[in-house]
Amino acid sequence: MKLPADLSPDKILVVDDNEDVATMIETLLKKGGYEVHTANDGDVAFELLEEHAQYPENDFDLVITDQEMPNMLGSELIANIRDDPDFKSLKVILITTLPQDDFQDVSFDSFMQKPLDLVLLLGMVRDLLSE
Repeated sequence: MKLPADLSPDKILVVDDNEDVATMIETLLKKGGYEVHTANDGDVAFELLEEHAQYPENDFDLVITDQEMPNMLGSELIANIRDDPDFKSLKVILITTLPQDDFQDVSFDSFMQKPLDLVLLLGMVRDLLSE
């Protein structure tokens, strides 16, 4: 979490193998005033998280991840995030076409079933980042 004196925008990592979806979310969040980075799978996303963790002022504040992706599922990415002491407090939103009941054992902070409701997604982001 950023210090009150830090006026830099919250940093969000969007992880989705569908470029159109990733771009749509990125555009929404940038218009909302956030700094946004994207990754096309969980492996790339976790590498970005580790790179940014080397410099605390560059840490991500939130990850929005799709479930169905090559190389690493969104639920696996979330498990890796929760298992790493550097990222345990990182907020995570899981987005997927599957029902939320399929993810009872996944430790996300918020969930959205596709098709995405962009207004609701932006509200989720704002709520999580204001905690």
